[in-house]
Amino acid sequence: MEVSRVWGRLAARFGGRPARSASQRRQSHSGNAGPATVSGCLVTEFGDRRAALMRTLPAGSLAIFPAASKIYMARDIPYPFHQDSDFRYFSGFAEPDAVLLVRSDRTSAEQVHTTLVVPSRNPSVELWDGAMTEVADVPSIYGVDSSESMEHLTAVLQAEIASSDTVFLEPRNAFPQSTRFMVNKVVTDTVVKKLGGTVSGLNRQVDSLRAVKSEAEVALLSTACQQATEAIHMGLCFAVLLLCCRVFWFPCCCSLALLCCCTAHLTVSSAPTGAPLQRCWRRDLG
Repeated sequence: MEVSRVWGRLAARFGGRPARSASQRRQSHSGNAGPATVSGCLVTEFGDRRAALMRTLPAGSLAIFPAASKIYMARDIPYPFHQDSDFRYFSGFAEPDAVLLVRSDRTSAEQVHTTLVVPSRNPSVELWDGAMTEVADVPSIYGVDSSESMEHLTAVLQAEIASSDTVFLEPRNAFPQSTRFMVNKVVTDTVVKKLGGTVSGLNRQVDSLRAVKSEAEVALLSTACQQATEAIHMGLCFAVLLLCCRVFWFPCCCSLALLCCCTAHLTVSSAPTGAPLQRCWRRDLG
């Protein structure tokens, strides 16, 4: 804890902003970009996306979206984490090892129930990866109907499958111990082996839905393009500055260095000991 406190003070000293405690980081993480906003979009935007997806599926369907898992290059060194794009598109949840369950009512596809299964908070994980979202706070932050802990994933999946007529899960390769591997195993054992049903993919429906951009997505793309333009402009200005320094200042520096060398040579030659040194140098050359 002392190391983290010192690190926070150094970050506050050289980073230009005050250090935040764990509770403050958790509050800012939960609030994200502002009230009722997640990942730069309003919470209602993700609800509209889920509703639009379920309208393309039959009534009584269950769509399952596993989140990405952390991959380690060594025992304690992970690769940079990148969230599953479909999972984040429909949930806005940026943390790893979670599952989004979207189920429509058997009587009407307009009645949609959403459950987000997330990991429980772990102090040791939070020490390295930052604050985690409390399971009980997920519905109020991300606009889902209910939330569950990952410890109950199997029971939640079985209950949701029992309440559905058709299960949709995009088949993708997953490494063992990953969230997608666990979901694939539970769905296969429950739907295929016990119920004798089939699992359908979601690529066609999701791609068709994501091809048409909403106003919120257009605003995000505009902001991203503006930031990229500013970054390119700053990079070009810096490159021009370096080029000017090389074109104009480098010759000046070389001339100044040559002038200093000539001055030093003349000073040594005119000194009382300069004449013998100069004669010895000429004698060596013959």
